[in-house]
Amino acid sequence: MPEAPSPDETQTALRYSRAPGGLGVNQAVAAARQDVTVIYVGCVGEDEAGAAILDRLTTEGVDVTCVEVLESEPTGIAFINSYPGGAHSIVVAKNANALLSPHSIDRGAARMTDQSTVLLTHGETPDNLLRHASTVASRKGFRVVISLDARTRLPQQVAAVCDPLIVNRTEAAWLTGTEIRSVADALNCSQRLLEETRSVVITLGGEGVVFSCLDHTEYLPASNFGKVVDVSGAGDAFAASLCVSLQSGNTLFDAVHYANDAAALMVCRPGVLDAFPTTAELRTAKRQRPST
Repeated sequence: MPEAPSPDETQTALRYSRAPGGLGVNQAVAAARQDVTVIYVGCVGEDEAGAAILDRLTTEGVDVTCVEVLESEPTGIAFINSYPGGAHSIVVAKNANALLSPHSIDRGAARMTDQSTVLLTHGETPDNLLRHASTVASRKGFRVVISLDARTRLPQQVAAVCDPLIVNRTEAAWLTGTEIRSVADALNCSQRLLEETRSVVITLGGEGVVFSCLDHTEYLPASNFGKVVDVSGAGDAFAASLCVSLQSGNTLFDAVHYANDAAALMVCRPGVLDAFPTTAELRTAKRQRPST
């Protein structure tokens, strides 16, 4: 889009394209690109869009045996408007996504046998399923990471096991009722959020990221690998890459560095699924990153 439309205004888009995606799909593909085993638990409709999603996940090496296919609902869809300079806005219709069952979560958890498993989910998941998934994961000794991606207040028992809770500037401000105008504000906000969860990561877009855990709080400037082209999917690249690094046994400090690089590489490319970096690209990026 040339610019964001005003209320009651009709805008003409410069172009339109359609591709498989969505928070869960994006994060699954981003992680699979980095040579880890990914089991995707989700719900699609028995339609062309659902088939396209399953085909793309399978092509990327993602295990889709725990995906429910419904006749009664169409596949969820997101309309992403991209504007000059990389900004974007999104409208989501959940459709089949809203009908995911606890049974599918149980099936997915049963397929995860490695104690280093990380459960990554997001705030668009209904509260009852977040509680169920986090409880099952905790019982099995898995690490729970939630990328909020929505203005929603997590149930207390879910927030208590997040390690970390990933939020952007807007979500962090909404959760704490405080504005984030500076890095210092973000650092203070992370400390407040840390009262409810095990660790916190606040992404600040082009300004970088703040993270806090029990014994460490730090700010990292954004990595820079070139001109920003499209920020769509950058948060998904960050969340998935953070989990990949944590699953490998790295500290939160190292995982945030790694995820910071992944998001920075992502925004230099157009699109979403095709833009997620590979393990080899992230290794190259790490060599290019100034030592700290």
